[in-house]
Amino acid sequence: MSELRRDVVTGNWVIITGEPGMQPAYLNLSDKAEDQPETKSQGICALCEGNEQMTPPELYAIRKPGTEPNSVGWTVRVVWNKFPALSPRDIMEGVTLDRKQVGIHESMRSLGSHEVIIASPGHSELVSSMEVERLADVLRALGARYRHLKNDPSHEYVIALHNKGREAGESFNHAHFQIFAFPIVPQEINDELRGAESYFRYKKRCVYCDIVEYEIRETIRVIELNEFFVAICPLRITVPF
Repeated sequence: MSELRRDVVTGNWVIITGEPGMQPAYLNLSDKAEDQPETKSQGICALCEGNEQMTPPELYAIRKPGTEPNSVGWTVRVVWNKFPALSPRDIMEGVTLDRKQVGIHESMRSLGSHEVIIASPGHSELVSSMEVERLADVLRALGARYRHLKNDPSHEYVIALHNKGREAGESFNHAHFQIFAFPIVPQEINDELRGAESYFRYKKRCVYCDIVEYEIRETIRVIELNEFFVAICPLRITVPF
C-alpha cells in the first residue's frame, strides 16, 4: 500500500508507492506495462467499448436505456484505477489512515479514491472536438463523482485531471480523466484559500470575482468568452523568489 509523507520544510504531502509496478498519477489498467497500447493499432485498448471486461467493474455510467452495467451501450463510464495511487476505504475494510509522527517526520496511509472517467466509447474521439451534448455527458459524470466522493467525511479534497499526450503523463491514447479524492488538502490549495480570505478581509470583495471582472474589461488575456463561461490566462507569479 502506498503512503502519504509530509515534507518538513514546505508542508507539502507526496505519495510514495511501495509496490513494484504501481504508477501514481498515471493510468495503469493492464497487468504489464507492455500490454498498454499507445494506439489501437498496436493492440487492444482496454478503454474502448466492447472491452469492458478488461477494466474493473464500473462505478457509474451514462448508458442507453436497457443496457446492462459492464456491457456495451455507454457514452461515459467510470471505473477504479486498477493500480490506484490512493486506496479506496470501502474496499480496504478495517484499514485506517494511521497518521503518525516519527521524530520530525509525519506520514499516513494513502486512503482515498482514484477513479478513471472514460470519456468516450470510441478510441479516436477527442474531448476538445466533442459535440456539446457529448461533452455535457462527461461533465455530468464528473459532477456525479464529485458529489459522491465529497459525501465521504474522510475525503478532504477532490480533483479531476485530463492528461493529453505522453508528456502530460497519459498512459492510454484514449480520452479519459482521472479523479482523485485525498484525505488532506494540498498545501498550495490552503495557500490560495488563505490568500482569498485575506483579500476579502482587506477589500470586502471576492478576489476571483475581481480577477474575472478585470480580465474581461481588459480583454488581453481572454481566451474565450460567452454568456456562460470565460476562459482566461491569468497573469500570475507561479515560481516564488
